[in-house]
Amino acid sequence: MKPFLIILILLISCSSKKGEKTQTQFPNSPLETACNNGAFDTCLALGRSSEKTKPAEAEKWFEKACVLKSAVGCLSAGGVMLTLNDHEKAIFYFAKGCELNEAASCYGTGIVYSGVYGGKADHSRAVDSFRRSCELGLGDGCAQVGILGLEKSKSETERIESVEKLKAACTAKADIACYALGEHFTDMKPDQSARWFGEGCKLGDGTSCLAAGFAYATGNGVEASETKSYDLFKQGCLSPEKDWVACSLYGYADFRTATNEDEKKIATELLKSTCEKEAEGCFRMALVDSDPVWLEKACTLNTEKCDVYRRYFLKAKNK
Repeated sequence: MKPFLIILILLISCSSKKGEKTQTQFPNSPLETACNNGAFDTCLALGRSSEKTKPAEAEKWFEKACVLKSAVGCLSAGGVMLTLNDHEKAIFYFAKGCELNEAASCYGTGIVYSGVYGGKADHSRAVDSFRRSCELGLGDGCAQVGILGLEKSKSETERIESVEKLKAACTAKADIACYALGEHFTDMKPDQSARWFGEGCKLGDGTSCLAAGFAYATGNGVEASETKSYDLFKQGCLSPEKDWVACSLYGYADFRTATNEDEKKIATELLKSTCEKEAEGCFRMALVDSDPVWLEKACTLNTEKCDVYRRYFLKAKNK
């Protein structure tokens, strides 16, 4: 499932493609002059060229675009401020973009007000901001309205209303809504949980694929199936929103069922690459390689599970 900031980065990236033209539009005059003369698209280009290396300079150009009523400029300036942890300025720019009907800016305002990245949370304003992004057609905004509604629901009626909002958002292809539904139903209705995780997986959310795979692996709410769990772990690893735990399970399964050295080599390479991102990859690499070096890497990446890793490693080694 996408974290708030990753979602916002993707939205900013997509929105920038709508509002930015190529720099060749001003072949005979400096870009800065063009921007200062009111060409907001050039301001955006200048901001894009410096946002990774000189965020303060990027903010200056994005702000100019925002002042020129470029919704993408406001959104981009807010994104820069959020990465710099200046939440007050981030809200200022996102709010400006939201006023210009930029759904991602309204979503950004909701992110900051939710308190996920620090600062004082304001639940009411967060919901209002997410609701506005939903009204402007952003499915992830609709999902957040449902998620926050579930968190704060005080009655069964409120819970059901929030669940219905999440169902609508999931149907509208917001994978975070599908995942939220899967989590919500895990204990009370495991069959429904598996179903919604499956829907999130179909939309390309690797973490939903992982959760659905676990359901089939354990028979929680569905008939246990090693084949289906394997297929879901594989899908979670290969999905656009890759889940590295799913990759570790996929690679480990492939290694165990390999029929020749070439297949083992491919599975091993997958586990090694997974180890660079996730402790589970290192742990399973230790199991297939019987080398404690991989175990130590797993412990470095996840100190809380280190004792569990050590016990399983020793148990496997002594078989």
